[in-house]
Amino acid sequence: MEPVNESKFWEETGESRIYGPPYKRPPGRPPGKARIKGTHESPTKNKNKVSRKGRVPHCSLCGEPGHNSRKCPHEIKICLTLDKQGYYVLYILSLIMSLFRW
Repeated sequence: MEPVNESKFWEETGESRIYGPPYKRPPGRPPGKARIKGTHESPTKNKNKVSRKGRVPHCSLCGEPGHNSRKCPHEIKICLTLDKQGYYVLYILSLIMSLFRW
């Protein structure tokens, strides 16, 4: 194959023209038009949102900073196993020390 010049230099073959497929409108609600922002309005930032930059996470279980409840070192971990007779046994692996301070 070699490159071809503009369409005005193409040879006429006498065959019928090839057209693209007809346009089909996609299903669903069409996207809305964006509102035109004011002259003193920031184009991207929202003044009602606060950034999380510099924020220290606190645990909802023990209240300590630096971790969340998923990785809490003070969480009660319970293990349910079967013993030799076939009974279920609960093992408490660690206790919440902050709840038992007097």
